[in-house]
Order: sequence, then structure tokens, then C-alpha cells
Amino acid sequence: MKKVISAILALCLCAAAVFTFAACAPDEGATLEPEVYYTVAFDPQGGSEVESQSVRSGNVAIRPDPPQREGYFLTGWYEDAAATDEWKFETDRVTSDITLYAGWERSGSAEATASLVYERYGEGYAVTGVGAETEIVIPAEYGGLPVVAIRGQYGTGAFARSDMTSVTIPDSVTEIGNNSFYNCTFLTAVHIGEESALETIGRNAFSGCSSLAEMYIPAGVTSVGDFAFNNCGAANFTVAEGNAAYRSENGHLIEQTTDTLLRAGQSGIVPEDVQIIADRAFSRSVSVTELYIPSSVTQIGKFPRSVFGRAS
Repeated sequence: MKKVISAILALCLCAAAVFTFAACAPDEGATLEPEVYYTVAFDPQGGSEVESQSVRSGNVAIRPDPPQREGYFLTGWYEDAAATDEWKFETDRVTSDITLYAGWERSGSAEATASLVYERYGEGYAVTGVGAETEIVIPAEYGGLPVVAIRGQYGTGAFARSDMTSVTIPDSVTEIGNNSFYNCTFLTAVHIGEESALETIGRNAFSGCSSLAEMYIPAGVTSVGDFAFNNCGAANFTVAEGNAAYRSENGHLIEQTTDTLLRAGQSGIVPEDVQIIADRAFSRSVSVTELYIPSSVTQIGKFPRSVFGRAS
């Protein structure tokens, strides 16, 4: 009797499994909904051309390399031609065809910040401090001599831990010293022109600038110090064409000689030719939720945790 009951139960289980499989199987006559893509166009409003993007519905657009416009610097991309409603590439989703408009501000249109502190340095002057102003404009000349550096006094950063929100750095500056903008957590914009003579960005120069959204590396930069952009988790990087020491791809800052990703941008895709991911490269990245590491990578920091720090 027990054998009969066991056989009946087995048949029932098999029948249930067949029924479940049939219920879950897709209808052969059904058609999948096609994926919808929208066009994101970029109106440079007097700048160089920017290629449009095809973006899947509900996804974010990729921040393009900034267009160039002589005598101006880019303030951002906006949903309106008057440049009042800024598009946030990290969070804004594409749900229809859209045109984004470049916002521009004329270089040198603002007066130099009155409270800047200067010291003689080499053949010119270095800026070593500032008062309580938050929108800083550094002049190209002071006292008839060029302003060539941003350096702190006695090893401290010139603007370290200040409440500044933006800084305009003139083409005459060749050096941004160690700790210059250390922990300027409200700093969102660093304006550097394409004709900049900048050569050196020191150790920890922008470390802790967690609100910084864009960073332009001019063609003449040959040295970026250790942890120069540590914890700059909201930034994307653009390196000027012709820079022999560094390049940018997917918003990442990459050293050319060693193919080392020094500081991550807002993309989770590591470029295919990268060989090393530096210590804390993705530390406190705000937009990276998934990470693709290609087979070309042979080294990830000194310790795996050191690459990501306190990534969020």
C-alpha cells in the first residue's frame, strides 16, 4: 500500500512540475517591447561642436568633453538657452529627445578678488591666501609681475579648508602647490583656460573637494602629485589634446606612461588599455554603482580596499 501511495505522490509532483513549466514558458506568439532610445543633442552656443548621444529611455547621458570657445570658459550644460536650469548628468534621466545648451562666462570678466594674499616667488608672485570671499578670481599680474603659482605658507594650502565655491586660475599660473585647495568641500568649479601654462599640480592639491564636478587638465601639465584628487568623488576629468603625460577617457584621469588610472570619473567602466588602478582611485565616488575592470588590469592599488576607500 505504501508503494502505491508513494507512486501516486510522485506522479502528482511530476504533473505539477510540468504544469508550472508550461505556465512560466513564454508565449511563442508574444513579441517583446522594443527598447526605446532618445537623442540628446548639445547646442554649444558659439563653442566648438559636440556630438549628440543616443540614450536608452530612463538612463543618464554621458557628460561630453567640454567645447572650446576663445575668451570664455564653460559653466555647464543647461535645459534652456538662457543657461538657468542646469542638467545634472549624474542623476537626471533621459525620457525624451532633448537639447542641452552650453553656458558660458567670459574669461577675465570678473575683477580680481581684493583679499588675496601674495608673496614674491621666483620671477613673479604666488598667491598664498584669501579672506572670506567664496568666488575667487586670481589675476594674471600683481604689482607689474606675473602671478605664477598658488602656494600656501609654511606648508599649508593657500585656500585649504575655505568655504570657496569657485576659482578662476589665470593662464600665467604654472604651479598649483601641495594642499592648495585641500578639503574645500564647497568648491564646485575650477576655471582653467585652454591656453593655461600650468605644469604642476601638487600632492593633495584638490584632495577632499567632494563637490567638484569638472576638472580640466591643460596640455602642459607634466606632474600630478600623489592623491591630488583624493575623495573628489563627484568629478569628471578632461585632459587637453596634446598632453603627453596624461589623458582622459570615460571621465577618468589616466597617466600615459604606465597606463595608470589615477582618479576615477563618474563612469564605472575602466578603459580597456588601463594596466594599474591607483590607490583610492574610486574613493567616495558618488555615481559608480557597478564596476567593469578589463583583463588588461594587472594591479589594483597596494591593497584592494585602498582603491575604493569609502566609496558610496
